[in-house]
Amino acid sequence: MARPKYRITSDDVIHATQYLSTRLLTFTVKFDDSISPRAAQKEFEQAVDVRSKEDRANKLHAWCEKFLGDLEWGKLKTSIRKRRERKNRELRSVSISEKAFEFIKKLAERDNVTYSEAIEKYLGRAWRK
Repeated sequence: MARPKYRITSDDVIHATQYLSTRLLTFTVKFDDSISPRAAQKEFEQAVDVRSKEDRANKLHAWCEKFLGDLEWGKLKTSIRKRRERKNRELRSVSISEKAFEFIKKLAERDNVTYSEAIEKYLGRAWRK
């Protein structure tokens, strides 16, 4: 069974807008030779200048269909997918000493687990004692 075609959703519209805006401002979007970058920029601004997230998602999706090739669509979809993955993970950052990092690294390599799994395993044991 064929996979349904991707659509920009109202949940993704803010990220898609930011991603595309940055790429347009830095001239890193690759358009077909038949497409005027200025015309694309102007239509992009009109597409994102809509109040409703649902309407903005629809207009932005139509803009992408009109102006983006397969490669650029793929980059946008990858960016959105990665943002969703980061959003769904509950991660925290900490700063640790070089010595502590080496301990965690060696334990993780020895047990063939991630750094987080090593910390949870060994600190979990210490906590339960």
